[in-house]
Amino acid sequence: MKFIADSMLGKLCKWIRILGFSCKFVESHERDPEMMKLEAINEKRIILTRDTRLSAARRNLLPRVVFVRNQNWRKQLAQVIKEINLSRSQFRLFSRCLICDSLLINADEKDLTVVKKEIVKREKAFSKCPLCGRIYWRASHIENSRKLLDKILNEE
Repeated sequence: MKFIADSMLGKLCKWIRILGFSCKFVESHERDPEMMKLEAINEKRIILTRDTRLSAARRNLLPRVVFVRNQNWRKQLAQVIKEINLSRSQFRLFSRCLICDSLLINADEKDLTVVKKEIVKREKAFSKCPLCGRIYWRASHIENSRKLLDKILNEE
């Protein structure tokens, strides 16, 4: 499942990526509702928006549009999960780059030269983004994010 989010939904876009789904983020200077619709159709993406012009597309069968009602990103995420009917079994937590949306790959030892030595010694596994080169590892933010996700899912 893939998404495209407008410029009003940056934090939601990041959390959709944390869940393991592709979410293209459209900057405000690039946001043309007709172009977003075409892109969503061509790439088979679900549009996430707070823009009422785009939400008018909901009347059509394609592309699918979720009008995000709340300004709070936690409630936005809960709405999308519920409205799209996503289940935990579909989540692939922390499998995508949070910056450029690429699927992460295992990092080689040569990739770790940019990581502090004490982190390399402490952590066992590292991933990297093949597109932007960003390095990821399982730090305390992973467990904190899981707890936060549990809280969001249980608030419904």
